[in-house]
Amino acid sequence: MFTKLNSILLIAFIAFACSGNKEHEESNDSTEALLDSTDTSVGVMVAEPSQEPFKGEYLIGDGNTYIVPVADTWEMRDGTGKASDVLYFQGKENDTLSVYSNKDKSVTFKMNPGNKMGRYYSGGEELPVELVGPVE
Repeated sequence: MFTKLNSILLIAFIAFACSGNKEHEESNDSTEALLDSTDTSVGVMVAEPSQEPFKGEYLIGDGNTYIVPVADTWEMRDGTGKASDVLYFQGKENDTLSVYSNKDKSVTFKMNPGNKMGRYYSGGEELPVELVGPVE
């Protein structure tokens, strides 16, 4: 009788373990379906981690506003170091330009591969962005 009870418990445990694997496989299948359906055609923004992280301060135009990396975001700072806006990585445009913007998308900047130069856009204004040196 003790052996029958052990056998029943063993069968129940195996059935339970197998049902957990089936749910795991179904969740993987749905994840793969989502990944397969992603459109990566030319001109479409694809949100993915930046391949080339910023490594220094970037000057916007010839003024005194800088873009500085801070953790997983980038801050716009004035000449005194006071932050005026926070920018977030939005994705890649045309598979080459890294695009960053603030939450309401009123400020955008696009960096060329290598993150040495790019363009800043805000309120109809377009200015160059270029690396000026390491973060101080």
